[in-house]
Amino acid sequence: DLDKAKVSKQVTYWISYRLPDGKQKRQSVNTFEGLNGKSIDDARIADGKIKSLKRENKLLDVKEDSKLTFEQLTEWYLNQKKVQRLVSYKTIKVYLNKFNIQFGKTVVADLKASDLENHQLAREDKGYKPKTIDNEICYVKAMLIKAFDNDKIDDISLKPFRKTKNLLHGKKRGSNARKRLLSRDELKKINEFVKEDHTSNLLSFGDWTGMRAGEVMKLKWSMVNLKTRIITLPDFITKEGREKKVPIGSVVYGILTKNNMRIRDAEAADHIFTYHGKPITRQFTTGLRTASDAAGIPWGREVEGGWIYHDLRRTFKTDMRKAGVHKSVIDSIVGHQNNNDMDHHYNIVDDQDKLQAMELLETYRDKQEMISCKVDHTLTISDNQNKEDAVSA
Repeated sequence: DLDKAKVSKQVTYWISYRLPDGKQKRQSVNTFEGLNGKSIDDARIADGKIKSLKRENKLLDVKEDSKLTFEQLTEWYLNQKKVQRLVSYKTIKVYLNKFNIQFGKTVVADLKASDLENHQLAREDKGYKPKTIDNEICYVKAMLIKAFDNDKIDDISLKPFRKTKNLLHGKKRGSNARKRLLSRDELKKINEFVKEDHTSNLLSFGDWTGMRAGEVMKLKWSMVNLKTRIITLPDFITKEGREKKVPIGSVVYGILTKNNMRIRDAEAADHIFTYHGKPITRQFTTGLRTASDAAGIPWGREVEGGWIYHDLRRTFKTDMRKAGVHKSVIDSIVGHQNNNDMDHHYNIVDDQDKLQAMELLETYRDKQEMISCKVDHTLTISDNQNKEDAVSA
């Protein structure tokens, strides 16, 4: 249907040619003044202009990124409404600012692959993890792709990022992926040392929903239905970029209904988790770190055996599987559906499936806590018996 697409002006035209220095350039017809990039007639006019300049030896590289710096491009990119709505917006901003410390004044078109490779090595020498270094390059690359799609730069500026390989690739990819799980006993000990109620609620919420920290922080009363016991996360706050429904179990229901007056006075747009009337930010992890230290449980991504809030999500999914919940239901709750998987299209998971999954999880975790209590009780009896034996001896 290409001919039909051309007639209906759904095709964008580009002109490919070589500069005097031998470099190949690909330029959108939209970048030619007064020409429509979706018109075949205007594309022919643009092609004629290029050929005319070439014959007259007046063909110069006049792309916008010949003077655009990374700082200027970053400012444009971070002001895009669609980018600002991304769940990872704050993370993107941090990585781009780090990159601009080194390359902010550099003209986008002047950056070479060797510059990026040297930057990777310099980061390694400073002790940065391979995944952190790869993330920085990937976020900048995503910005350049967005700029290219909007005709702000050409493919020559993208070339260094396409040539630069990630430090984690092939068998290395995922080699440093976190595998930390939290036991029921660990969570209980941490909760005993939590000083603030809101921190305890946030800990339990992540443990019993599998929601990301960013999703929990942005949760509003309009997204919660206490009658159906379903949380509906809209597409603009989920990392997957699609709506997600999470079942409300007994623990979460208790947290949400703890203060009836607050529920009655709350507006639909109000955040659920607040502190002194203001929405809580990621700084709540300070309380978790303090409680973990007091409980003797390591905290931190870089600490051996340490845990972070995101590990609650992994624990939730693992416990769901051990509780006997079907993979399709687990994936639907946490948002891990594969759009290319036919099961996603033909095996529909409804709210009732998710509520039943939560019942299975609660039963499984109750059993785990009972086993833990029995073990502790046995050890206590054994310790006392040893003391009595010692006294008798």
